[in-house]
Amino acid sequence: MATEFSETATAELKSVSDIKNEEQILDLGDASAEKLAEILKNAKTILWNGPVGVFEFPNFRKGTEIVANAIADSEASPLLVAVIPWQQSICSVFPTRSPTSPLAAAHSSNSWKAKFCQQ
Repeated sequence: MATEFSETATAELKSVSDIKNEEQILDLGDASAEKLAEILKNAKTILWNGPVGVFEFPNFRKGTEIVANAIADSEASPLLVAVIPWQQSICSVFPTRSPTSPLAAAHSSNSWKAKFCQQ
């Protein structure tokens, strides 16, 4: 959560019920992201329609990183589907050449993942 939509905004964790009118939810909280990651671990099929936060801003990409890593590590095989209208943006934020990026993990997994960010 933050008080402004800005790359330099400070991220703060809050319960949804504690969010004030002037505050914005810009990322999935840690506990929610981990809970979603646990669910994804055993999913047979995953349909992912986009990031869970403003991943373009470093302070608000943690939730998307957790979910992307969970998808890369999931047992969703042989059918793992991603709807990626935001592919170009996420590929520039999480370059596949970084050994710790979620997309690097994806490259070592199922074949669709290897095509996720072609370079």
